[in-house]
Amino acid sequence: MSKRRKTTGSGAMLELWRPPQGAGEPVGCLATTFTFSPALFEEQCLARFLEIESEPNREDLAFLLEREKRLGSAYAAVLADYTQAGKEHSLRWDVLPVRIRGARQHAKISLLAWARHIRNIVASAHLTAQRHRTNQDPSL
Repeated sequence: MSKRRKTTGSGAMLELWRPPQGAGEPVGCLATTFTFSPALFEEQCLARFLEIESEPNREDLAFLLEREKRLGSAYAAVLADYTQAGKEHSLRWDVLPVRIRGARQHAKISLLAWARHIRNIVASAHLTAQRHRTNQDPSL
């Protein structure tokens, strides 16, 4: 029987975006979703993945400068259902629309790659603040 990692407290899904010790520099991340919040992806998911130390709500300019510097050497993209993909995003990361004939893009997988570590997150949470802050059911 496989062991499942237990997570506790709010924000457990977001904490999976942080690199483990010794992971090295971020290389890139690719996430899939149906419903998508660009602000959550940029300010929470990417901030953890890239280990951005600035707070987006308190130090807006510092956050933007640090994000631009860190994203200069890593790739980031979201594959979202075409009905959700037209929303705002940064010029430093991509939102790629997915159109499935007769269906919706509903997979929720995140692939995070650092120089010495790769993490695959398979979950039921959309890339929205409500789902990523309350869901506790990731499969690694």
